[in-house]
Order: sequence, then C-alpha cells, then structure tokens
Amino acid sequence: MRILSLILIFLSSPAFAVLGEKFDEAQNRSAVNTPFASYSKHEFALTKNMVRQFSDSTGKVFAVSWQGKAHPDLAALLGTQLPAFEKALATARAKYKGHAPITVDAAGLHVEMGGNSRALSGRVWINGQIPQGVNTDDLR
Repeated sequence: MRILSLILIFLSSPAFAVLGEKFDEAQNRSAVNTPFASYSKHEFALTKNMVRQFSDSTGKVFAVSWQGKAHPDLAALLGTQLPAFEKALATARAKYKGHAPITVDAAGLHVEMGGNSRALSGRVWINGQIPQGVNTDDLR
C-alpha cells in the first residue's frame, strides 16, 4: 500500500521544465498556460507554493519565479543552472548579511530572493535570454 501511495504522489506531482531547456506542454499537463505576445507563462500550484515558469516563442524556459511557504525544489527547476544559481547566491550572501532580501547578477543569472518563513519568494532568469519587449517586472 505504501508503494502505491508513493507512485500516486509521483504521478500527480508536476514535472517542471528546467531553466534553459524546452517546456513541453504535453509533459506538464498540470500547468496553467497563459500565452503573451513574445512569451508564455506556465503556473503550477503546489501544496506550499506557486511556481511560474516563463518560456520564449521557441518554448525555452528563460525565467522561473515562486512564492509561498517554502522554496520549491530548485535543483528540479534550475537543472544545469543550479551551480550558477548557487554561486550567485553565495556572492549575494557575502554582501548582504542576515535575512535581507537578495538581488544579484552573477554567473550569467539574475537572482532575487526574499521574504520570511511564511511568505518566501524568488525569481531567477538567464541574463541575455529574456525576449525583446518583455518587462522583467512581469516575471512574477
């Protein structure tokens, strides 16, 4: 019975696209997709947070944002960009002591993180890959 429960949880969990890779709508059926002129927004409502992925006209994910009670599985969202994210985060933490919001451009990524234990948020995008005409304020 326990194995069946784990299988059902696995099958019902969203299969995120990875930052820098192609978003596959067929694989990500749990996402609410909203098309815009030069990009699409894909939203996943999870138990503890909301995750949004943004893809360009070719389907390549160029940004990820989240908000909620917990940070999502960043390894699953960032894939091969995770080391660059961790490097950017380490750079920011060396500069900002304590629990201050973090904003940094490093290792080819733009990283923003902040909040408190009940309301965390963050955004990551690949510098230079945001489609022309897209306002980064909309990537939330």
